[in-house]
Amino acid sequence: MAQHKVKANTLTFNAAISACEKGGRWEKALQLSRVMMQIKVGLNSITFSALISSCQKAGEWEEALQLLRLMTQYEMEPNATTLSAAISACETGSVWQNAWWLLSGMAQSEVEPNIITFNATISAFEKGSEWAKASHFCSSMLQRKEDLDTTTFNATISAFEKGNEWQKAVYSVIMMWQRDLQPNTITFNAASSSCEKGYQWKQISQLFRIMLQSQVEPNTITQNAALSAGEKGGEWRTTLQLFSGIAVTAMAPDTISFNAVTSAFEKGGCEWEKAFHIFVGMAKSKVESDQVTFNASMSACVKGADWEKALQLFSEMTHSRAERDSISYQLALNALMRCRGTIGEAARLTFDDPLRCSEKKKKKKDRK
Repeated sequence: MAQHKVKANTLTFNAAISACEKGGRWEKALQLSRVMMQIKVGLNSITFSALISSCQKAGEWEEALQLLRLMTQYEMEPNATTLSAAISACETGSVWQNAWWLLSGMAQSEVEPNIITFNATISAFEKGSEWAKASHFCSSMLQRKEDLDTTTFNATISAFEKGNEWQKAVYSVIMMWQRDLQPNTITFNAASSSCEKGYQWKQISQLFRIMLQSQVEPNTITQNAALSAGEKGGEWRTTLQLFSGIAVTAMAPDTISFNAVTSAFEKGGCEWEKAFHIFVGMAKSKVESDQVTFNASMSACVKGADWEKALQLFSEMTHSRAERDSISYQLALNALMRCRGTIGEAARLTFDDPLRCSEKKKKKKDRK
């Protein structure tokens, strides 16, 4: 501009700062604002809005608050746009106290907050694990009949999940339908995770079914929450039903998914063969087994009196990334004691080759 002798003004600087904001160049945007002050080009509310928004996107909440203070020095009152951007910056920086302070200041200065302001404030509470404040804040908005959106409820439900308030999380999902708002995957994930922490497997099963009926696409987080809840509730049939339903969707089960189903069968006692088949299915699906997988499968085999399979799994742990722990050795020891009948032989074999028990049994059969 200087080369072509075009005089820079507030409009041109604002356009350049806005371009920096959209391009994620917050430091360059601040640099331009300093140039404006040096050459005495006036800064206006549009300038500050773009600057604060730039800092917000970069998570630079301290810079955003500094810009708000600078606005007052220029005798400019922050508006809903600039304050919302500053609150969003505090939310990104997980400093809920500053977000709350800014929102309180809006009421004092008679600036009407908007939906972006509310969402950023609730999200700041949620990220700071201040679920009680998020709950109270959302309740106060409902009493004032504020226009809440899906983002508002998602942040609130996530806060309830962190605060182990599964009843409020489920109620919030119901409230969304009452307000003609469509829950999405994030909504169901937060609500399901909340119910999982409260061991409410029936609630999760219902949420999962409602999710599919609503044509909301579940993801790995949703499926694992549902499977884990079924496993913790001792409902292996429900867990298997959910696991079978996953095959209909485009989702692929991961290690957590398989572990939940295997553990459910292991807790079922008489379903040890199903647990072993799940373990075999993991290998076919090329999903890596971990310590939990092996221990649950071994425990199922021990409960089903299939000592050879239990020992086979113990041996396979050496060829996998799964590290043996005290539970693994205890299960192998139990299997060996049943195999050989003496503790001394069992202890020796446990730290040698657990498959010798199976091999010796086969040799005896061949001799006969």
